[in-house]
Amino acid sequence: MAHNNYLSGEMMYEYVSHVLANYFSINSELSEEEAIADLRKHFFVNAILKKEIYSDLRQALNDDSFSWKDALQRYDVFHFENENEARSYVVKTIWEPLFGE
Repeated sequence: MAHNNYLSGEMMYEYVSHVLANYFSINSELSEEEAIADLRKHFFVNAILKKEIYSDLRQALNDDSFSWKDALQRYDVFHFENENEARSYVVKTIWEPLFGE
């Protein structure tokens, strides 16, 4: 079951929004390493959360219509010049450390 809704005319993934807003936003005051460590702790006690975040991230990374550049900017994570840089950041900073793929 996909957890998508439409936000500003683009498909948004609920768990992607949650991760960006609550762990990686500048407002969270967590470093990237602290954000990953906190997510891993939450995954340890909540396998459903891990599954849902995995699913949403994977779908969003494979969705050519989803703008990582816009999402990262919207949640005050980082501002990138182009989509490729933004997607690479997500893969390197979130996907690989959490899921090792």
